[in-house]
Amino acid sequence: MALPRWWSCGCRGGKGYFLLQRPTALQVSSGHGEPWALDLDAVAQKISQGEFTAWDIDRLPCRDAEVEPGPGTWFIESPFFPTVDSTGGKVVLPRITWGTHRLFSTAGPSWTLEIGERESVLMPGVPP
Repeated sequence: MALPRWWSCGCRGGKGYFLLQRPTALQVSSGHGEPWALDLDAVAQKISQGEFTAWDIDRLPCRDAEVEPGPGTWFIESPFFPTVDSTGGKVVLPRITWGTHRLFSTAGPSWTLEIGERESVLMPGVPP
């Protein structure tokens, strides 16, 4: 929506064009559009310093994580993250960011999931 408005003002190319295009290119090249996987703290810092450009938008550290929550279809708290079916009770969560997440089953149970650089810890979720 911003690009057509920007274009209608007579702007062509230049730095502004790339400011609008880089976030789109980042999402497309990353394989899935997970906006919560962006380093928003770094973006906020650059904005507060008045030095923000689209080149400051980076992904948070992430990795594929394999956990064993049991049978079923699972998803994390992000509405942008795909659901994952378990195989033998195990699920592989693709490109999940480091940190704490909630892992939910379509059947009801949930887990707290801690993703680190090299390991994943699955803890029982707090009952609703």
